[in-house]
Amino acid sequence: MKIKTVLKVAAAAIVLGGSGTSGSAPAVIDERSMVDLFVMRDDVRFSETDESGRMAWEVRGKRAESLNASVVRMHYVTATFVQDNGDEIRVYTDACDINKDTLVIETDLRVDIFQGDNILSGVGMKINHKAKRFQLFKDVQMLTHRSGSLSMDSFK
Repeated sequence: MKIKTVLKVAAAAIVLGGSGTSGSAPAVIDERSMVDLFVMRDDVRFSETDESGRMAWEVRGKRAESLNASVVRMHYVTATFVQDNGDEIRVYTDACDINKDTLVIETDLRVDIFQGDNILSGVGMKINHKAKRFQLFKDVQMLTHRSGSLSMDSFK
């Protein structure tokens, strides 16, 4: 799989340096080094696509900050994971840590996971997309909705 890191920020270009006087050209940095240097705002996104260009997963947040060279903390997170059959799983949490080297996503906060008509929620989560595994750690609940209408006659 090809990993594509997309970092979108409000400004059209992110620049560093320059002496502050007019006419001096600031140094431009690449997207990847921005993660290690700044707190980013406005639609921060990590994604991975397969060889055909189809999205495998995407994690979006309103804000992100670098905790160290490998870990980025994202806030107000929506993650989308696309299964082999094309179905999507959506994960929502207030904040999570993403290890840029292993692509493991972790949080100690409340998590809501939506897949079709099912909602799975809990507190604390670890997702390893490469291994196709996730864990919810405590207060796990599952709510299943069935489409169509039910009547009391359905139970006779």
